Amino acid sequence: MHSILFIASAENRQTDNLGRLSNAFESCSWDVSHAEPANIWFRNRTLQTRLSTGQVANLASFDWIWVIGFGSRATFLDRLQLLNGLDASTFINTPNALLHLQNKGVFEFTSLSTYLPQSVISDDAELLGGEIAGGGDWFVKPVAGSFGRGVFSVSSETPNYPTILELLVRDGHVLLQREVPAEHEKRWFLAQGKVLGVYRKRKFGKLGNLRKGSVPELTEPPVSELKHAEGIAYELAGLGIRACAVDIAYPYLLDVNFVNPGWFQSMERLTGEDLSLRLPELFEN
Repeated sequence: MHSILFIASAENRQTDNLGRLSNAFESCSWDVSHAEPANIWFRNRTLQTRLSTGQVANLASFDWIWVIGFGSRATFLDRLQLLNGLDASTFINTPNALLHLQNKGVFEFTSLSTYLPQSVISDDAELLGGEIAGGGDWFVKPVAGSFGRGVFSVSSETPNYPTILELLVRDGHVLLQREVPAEHEKRWFLAQGKVLGVYRKRKFGKLGNLRKGSVPELTEPPVSELKHAEGIAYELAGLGIRACAVDIAYPYLLDVNFVNPGWFQSMERLTGEDLSLRLPELFEN
């Protein structure tokens, strides 16, 4: 019997991933366990956790570990450094990826850089403002944000763009990303280097996030887009991201969401099928 440990806060309500994914693996007769992010420690030369059942378990005993969400900010770095002591092949998404690739801008330093729109990353509002003043349309967003929070469409004609930048840089670095034609933007779910499914985003204005008013629609992607997404899935798996949702406005990769990606609920509403049930077989080998 295969085993998987989900490390996630039971209080996380941003998605239903914890319950949905747990049910998917249980339905395929996997041994499914849960642990809170705070309940991880190193003792007697082993990395241990207290499961939701109260049992203490050796993390190295699981076939797979899936970390969903970050848990407490105060202990995030210490926790990932501990998890990094395990075999990276044990993780659906590796600690190294969680630590270094959640920043939306750092994919510029990977093999995916050729797929990305022009980007500028800084915590200097004046530097960022100079790029905007130089012309063109841009998206400005936190480098590690999610669910469309703090995302703005700006140009040199936007009266308050300096104020927007000043507010965003108070929390750290900001990603300035050149707008590209995105009327056919799609959200794909990728797992183990394969495409699980896709829907199109009918946008509300220029913003594609569903929480900002965009609407998902079923779509049949052209073969060229499917092959493109498969190539991105393969590259991401090589970077330690084995399950994620990505936003692609062909040929541009706009975003990679792998910490707690929203996707399954929308696809189930569109198709009547819970596509998370297809995941276990992808991780059985």
